[in-house]
Amino acid sequence: MFDDRDFGATVVSAPIHDPHLSAVPTPSLELPSAAGTYVLHVLLAESQEITVGRLGRFQFPAGRYLYCGSARGSGGIRARVGRHLRRSKALHWHIDYLLQKGTPVRVWYAVSAERLECAWARTVLRLPGALAPVAGFGSSDCACATHLAYLPHGRPPEMVRDGLPAGCNPRQLKVSRNRSAPPESAADCTDLHRKSKKNS
Repeated sequence: MFDDRDFGATVVSAPIHDPHLSAVPTPSLELPSAAGTYVLHVLLAESQEITVGRLGRFQFPAGRYLYCGSARGSGGIRARVGRHLRRSKALHWHIDYLLQKGTPVRVWYAVSAERLECAWARTVLRLPGALAPVAGFGSSDCACATHLAYLPHGRPPEMVRDGLPAGCNPRQLKVSRNRSAPPESAADCTDLHRKSKKNS
C-alpha cells in the first residue's frame, strides 16, 4: 500500500486547466524553480491512436496516465511543467504527443538534485492495476522499460514516495488551465466530452 509518506521526497499535486482553453502562464504555477523530479497526471477521455514521435503509432485507451520526468534546466520544475501545460509548442518529448490529446490534471513533484524519475517510474508501475502502455516512452536516455504508467480506472491514486531517498519530501498539486478544474475520473471526463459535443 502507498500513502503520502511513501516517497521520501516532497511531492505536490496541482489542478490543471481544461486543455481546450487558454494555457496557464508558467509564472502562475505554484511550483518551485529548483531542479527536481515530477509525475504528471494526464486524463484521456476516450481511446484513440496517437503517434509518439519516432516510437510510432499506438492505441491509448481512455483513463489516467502518469508520466515521470525530471527538470534539470533553467527554471527547474516550474519551467518544465509550465511547458507541458502550454497548448502551443513544438513536439519534442514523448509526453508532448500525449498532451495533444489528453488533459493534465495533477502533478507530484520532489525538489532534489538527484535524478529520481526512474525510481518513481518503477513505483507508479507497482500501483494497483497499473500497466505499461508504451515501451520506451520517456525512457530513451535510461534503462527503464518506460516512464509512463496507465491506470484504467482513471481515479487519482494516493501519492507515492517509494524509492525516493530519505529526507526527500514529495508534494502534490492540482493544476488547471481554466477556473474550473477538470473532472478527476475518466468516466466523468468522458461524460464531459459527450456534453461538449452535444452543445457544439
